[in-house]
Order: sequence, then C-alpha cells, then structure tokens
Amino acid sequence: MKRLLLISLLIFAAAGLLQAEYPLLWKTNKFSDPANDICRGLVYNPDTDHVLVVTRKGGVHIYILDAASGDSLGEMNSAGIGGGTYAINLIARADDGTLYVCNLSAPVYSPGSKFKVYRYAGERPFWRFVCSGRTRRRQISLQLRSGQPPHCGAQGHGGIKPDF
Repeated sequence: MKRLLLISLLIFAAAGLLQAEYPLLWKTNKFSDPANDICRGLVYNPDTDHVLVVTRKGGVHIYILDAASGDSLGEMNSAGIGGGTYAINLIARADDGTLYVCNLSAPVYSPGSKFKVYRYAGERPFWRFVCSGRTRRRQISLQLRSGQPPHCGAQGHGGIKPDF
C-alpha cells in the first residue's frame, strides 16, 4: 500500500512539473491586430539573433525585433513590394542566411494576381525579385532548399503547384 501511495505521489509531482509554463519573455502587438490577420509571418534569424516580422499594418513592412527583448530595432526595406491578394504574407530563411519574402495570390479573390517571391541577402540590403507566377489555389507555403544553385519554390493547397 505504501508503495502504491509513493508511486501515485511521484506521478502527480511529475505531472505538475510537466505542466509548468514557460516564462513569457516578451510580447508585442505593435505590428499586429489581434482582431485581424494582417501579421502572417515571422522568422528567427540566428545570424543576428533577431526576429523578423512581416505585416500589412499601415502598409507593407518587415520589422526587425531583438529576440531577447522584443524591442524594435528597425525595418527592412520593403519599398516596391506589391501585388497579389496580400502584398506581403510570409518570410523564410534559407540555411545560408538568405531571406525570402512572398505575397499571397488568391485568383479567386483577386483575378489576375501573381504570386511573387523576393530575395534579401541579409536584413539591411535591398530586395531582389526572384520569381512570379499564377497560382490555382489560395493557400501558399514558401519552401526553401539549400544547394548550388539554391532552390526556391512554393506549393499550393492540395499539392497544386504555382505556374511559374
């Protein structure tokens, strides 16, 4: 009986430890709107220890945040990025540190809109246009693969690939 009681106490103690919450280091809503989906993508950049957030709040923006504190450190150049259903949607980082940003193209809602991908060599330089194409579905995920040459592609909902 004592053995069963001891095992039960150990299980309850372990369950309590497993359910402990991670401490919240920082939280910000400056670049988002909890009632809207204007902030859809973010990525951690281990080269700089920054969090990069893409948002459509007040225009097309890519904010650079300190990963430790959440403080805003500035903004990446997004001048000229546009088109699609949403001009900016996702951001991704390749293994070599190259950053990619894409829009959202949903021809059902924006006939004739094109899916676009932009490439950044780092956080501060200007972007370079990579590719454009029409998609047949509305959900897009940006996929990166390292190699020579690097591969950048996207896949639509249901395995349908964009037409580029």
